[in-house]
Amino acid sequence: MRERCILRTGFLIGALFGTLCAAEPIVIVRGTLSVPDRSELSFANSTAARMGAWLTALGLPHKTVDENAVRHKGLPAGGLAILAYNPQLPADVAAALEQFVKSGGRLIVFYSSDVELARIMRVRLGAYMPQTYEGQWSTVQFTSAPEGTPGQIRQSSWNIRPIYPLKGDASKVIAWWHDADGKRQPQPAWVQTPNGLWMSHILLDGDREAKQRMLLALLAQYDPTLWRHAAQHQIGAVQAIGRYKQLRDFVRALENTERHSASGKRIKDIARVIKWKALDLRQQFMQRRYRDVLDTAAELRPAMIEAYSRMQRPRAKEFRGMWDHTGAGLYPGKWSRTCRTLRDAGITAVFPNIMWAGAGHYPSQHVAPTKTLAAHGDQLAQCLAGARKYGLECHVWKICWNLAEAPPEFIAQLNTQDRLQKSATGETIHWLCPSDPRNTRYELDAIAEVLANYAVDGIHLDYIRYPDAEHCFCTGCRNRFETDTKRKVRRWPADVRRGRPAGRFAAWRRTQLQHFVRDVRETVARSRPTAKLSAAVYGSYPGCAQSIGQDWLGWLNRGYLDFACPMNYFNDLDQFTKYVHRQNGLRIRHGRIYPGIGVTARESRLSAVQTIDQINVVRAESLPGFMLYGLSPVMHREVLPFLRLGITAPP
Repeated sequence: MRERCILRTGFLIGALFGTLCAAEPIVIVRGTLSVPDRSELSFANSTAARMGAWLTALGLPHKTVDENAVRHKGLPAGGLAILAYNPQLPADVAAALEQFVKSGGRLIVFYSSDVELARIMRVRLGAYMPQTYEGQWSTVQFTSAPEGTPGQIRQSSWNIRPIYPLKGDASKVIAWWHDADGKRQPQPAWVQTPNGLWMSHILLDGDREAKQRMLLALLAQYDPTLWRHAAQHQIGAVQAIGRYKQLRDFVRALENTERHSASGKRIKDIARVIKWKALDLRQQFMQRRYRDVLDTAAELRPAMIEAYSRMQRPRAKEFRGMWDHTGAGLYPGKWSRTCRTLRDAGITAVFPNIMWAGAGHYPSQHVAPTKTLAAHGDQLAQCLAGARKYGLECHVWKICWNLAEAPPEFIAQLNTQDRLQKSATGETIHWLCPSDPRNTRYELDAIAEVLANYAVDGIHLDYIRYPDAEHCFCTGCRNRFETDTKRKVRRWPADVRRGRPAGRFAAWRRTQLQHFVRDVRETVARSRPTAKLSAAVYGSYPGCAQSIGQDWLGWLNRGYLDFACPMNYFNDLDQFTKYVHRQNGLRIRHGRIYPGIGVTARESRLSAVQTIDQINVVRAESLPGFMLYGLSPVMHREVLPFLRLGITAPP
């Protein structure tokens, strides 16, 4: 009877208390009008989405609106609103927020430069501050905060916009920044005012559970019913894990695990812990000890994740790649330590982002040095040495065409030479035009230099595409298209966008990229025949071939690529499964597919369990390997330790 009671916890909670009535939803105000450009708009969207995902994980009712909606409709009187990233508000949006505050509403503001908003919130806004040394703002430590707030959260912020309480006002500092050595910094991290709360930076990914608990405690001081919402949600959240939709099924599977190994004994021990913690949850909820429910759930979840991870089995001779976006590893200047960490986690290949168009983390005669090279030395040489020491493959991640890391003077020179891409309306962007022979030669020379000087295991092409369907329509494209097709275009670019020549132009764009990939293949074959050539590609084939010229199936079938890595960045397992199945069904004569899993991508954010489940999808399709995006402190702390327990465990 006691065993059945423990395993029916979720059912009993629902039967005893039913579904909670929805509270007034918390409103996330997505930055749309307050951001200066498209890049910042994308950043604001992802920041608001991350905030929404955290509130969903907490079980807190919420909705997201954009600033235009606030401008015209305002916000519900007396509610709670979060400004996740809204740097410079239009005057009428600020006026709507002021009216919201006057109605009794409370604002939770993250990293804004808006002086008018500072007045409304009754804080003094300091000047923008970039970090002067690495780790300057590494943790937020609370000194005066609502009950239930964690003592600290981890966050490595690279800049802040400080805020200070007004003298003689009821505002106060409730948290301070501390550096990586634990030294308190003079800048407040959080200030509380009569009108709400303000943090001097945004909330970055990482240390998710502590940050979610912090958000809950800060919000619940204004609406205490949120504790009950969160408690009931967390009880539901621990009733399933991975492929097990019922807690009782998961516990039974754990109890049926063989005991012959140390891991098997550990699994059975965890099964006992899970059953008793589940009983504690039921009792705590019935006694309305909601914060205790959250504490118990926080202890239960890691135990469940550990047991689920230990149930997995590794696969022999499997390719397991790791993208590293910084190109400097987990510990800048210490690639050997990073490679040891990856080896110990069962990763077999590292893909450091070493080469951009116009810049590199290595000494070069062709591209400019980056700040990373100046600060930490030759990253490619260091990565190769670490990879060789710990038995990893090293594939150089090459960003094609995109000049985001190139020096401004070099970009200006390219612009005067008409070598940059133009939109259909004539705006220039900082991308090399792929149809310009000067640009393809420039990119090929950089690749050849790396192949000649470093014994790399592969070249990995990224951004091997046009940015979108609206590029490139420069004069050079027109001249080369007309020459190649032997036909004049009467109305440029209107005819090649939607007129009769549109199909020919789309095919011509694909050909420009195909020829470049072919030329890279030939360069690799001449310089380092044992090296592999691969590419990070869009998963939506064949749509990407038409829209951005990325015909990666054609590149594989012509033998130009050794493998392709579709970036299947989805939180939803069914969506990921659908994409991988469709890609595996393509008629591939040569090469392989290593699906990309977006563990810490902008488009997706996966837990260890979600990562395991997506790896199992790849295996179910009998594919030879996978790629993980991407190497980061979050990946290191929250995912790799669980992968190495089972699914990527060393032999």
